Amino acid sequence: MNLLELQVLTEGAITLKTPDAEIEFESRSAIPYEYMNYIVKSVSSINNSLVIQLDFPKKMKSLEELGYNFECGM
Repeated sequence: MNLLELQVLTEGAITLKTPDAEIEFESRSAIPYEYMNYIVKSVSSINNSLVIQLDFPKKMKSLEELGYNFECGM
């Protein structure tokens, strides 16, 4: 599950713990879109605030890495 799927269920203050930092937001609308593809590892509640542990988003393989070839001749 990514943060975009989870954030529609939340209201109020939210704390995001990423591998790099811990950031507090007053509401879900204050969360920057760049965090929406992060993977949710755990969810907990502390002092009437939701704490969401995040992991970096999975890197999608390119078509070339999957074995597709787009060379064309004339």
